[in-house]
Amino acid sequence: MYSVERVTVIAVGVWEYEHMTGLHGPKHDVERFHELLCLNPATAIVPSNRFFAVLNPTVAELREIVTNYALNRSAANDILVFYFSGHAAPMADGDLALCGRDTQINQAFPAPLATNLIRFGDIVQTVASVKAAPVMILDACYSGQAGSRIGDLELRRMMQTETGSDYALLCSATRFDETPDGIGGGPFSQIVTKVAHRGLNDNEHRRKPFLSLQDLFESIRSEAETLYSGFPQLFVGDTLQPFGFVRNVLFTPQRVSLTSAHRQVLTLLWNNGSPRTVTVSELQRLGSSIHTTYRKLGYKPAWGLIEETSEGARRLSQRGVDFMAGRIVISSAIEKEPITAEWNPAPNARTLHSDDL
Repeated sequence: MYSVERVTVIAVGVWEYEHMTGLHGPKHDVERFHELLCLNPATAIVPSNRFFAVLNPTVAELREIVTNYALNRSAANDILVFYFSGHAAPMADGDLALCGRDTQINQAFPAPLATNLIRFGDIVQTVASVKAAPVMILDACYSGQAGSRIGDLELRRMMQTETGSDYALLCSATRFDETPDGIGGGPFSQIVTKVAHRGLNDNEHRRKPFLSLQDLFESIRSEAETLYSGFPQLFVGDTLQPFGFVRNVLFTPQRVSLTSAHRQVLTLLWNNGSPRTVTVSELQRLGSSIHTTYRKLGYKPAWGLIEETSEGARRLSQRGVDFMAGRIVISSAIEKEPITAEWNPAPNARTLHSDDL
């Protein structure tokens, strides 16, 4: 699992347009993604201090935010999740224009003024130039046009040089179709959050603690076709490693329960109140099950009952001594937390006293 400190989310919502038709949904779309990625413990992965909501920016403000992200990178291999909800328009050169609050439409030609927009390709190029992986979600009309821009050979060559094709792009519509607006948020953001909150438990996904956009896409597309006759599109770079977008709410975590083999090891090391150090070969003589399971007694912080000496032998940790002496209790079962890899008491597990051994 990647470090969450590598991830930054910039979520842009524009609805108060000065020269274009106003929208209802973008404010709620941004709030919905904040809840999904940061606030809901069932799905959230990203800390709130890594989530930046950008509401009703001008084109210059939006460009400055993306530039500042690039300038402030201290290491390669960061991940930028860039979400945009607002007006967008296809450009004659094949790029996609993302419209800020002050974008104007040339009435003679149905295209945004070239001096008053931000190009999708420019955002991708800026992010990729600092060797960060862009994960882009465009919730806008004609957003599939951005997929054509990624397909441009010049941009692909630049991205291959800088990031090794580490990118993902999820579009709410094809290059020809509009995305409906909504009073409480657009249908696309509703679908993404609905699918993520539902989780996946088929044979391919139930063992995955985190779900990527690739994992979620088929369900997103199916829901969109039903809800607003939309055709979302997903474009993924050849070398992008699976990116955990949200927790899988139907994931069954790895679980370990205290067994008779564990009890034998603890009893041996406790030695009737005179704790002793035991070599691995001595543990092997107790039986293969003992040898293969004793390491689990060291899983922290829920257990952490044994420790390894500098010579490679095993003994009770101070916590293990305290447990066997009856000064603390432990959980009868523990589960592994996917992000931190810590072992914590399993929900509804019994509490054990040393007398229970």
